[in-house]
Amino acid sequence: MSAADAPVGADAPALLAAAAEHPTLNELMRRDPATLTDALRERQVELLRLDRARIIKAEAERKK
Repeated sequence: MSAADAPVGADAPALLAAAAEHPTLNELMRRDPATLTDALRERQVELLRLDRARIIKAEAERKK
């Protein structure tokens, strides 16, 4: 059975596991900083950089 043929929700456990490994910026910002591992801190910094780049790009486009 391919992924397209799988019933909706069939991959829910896999998606939850992936989400736990790769939390969003909002999830990371809501956590207690003392509970963040080095890897999660690095992810948080990278997501903040990407978010800032997105904002700068949007502002530049708006000014055109």
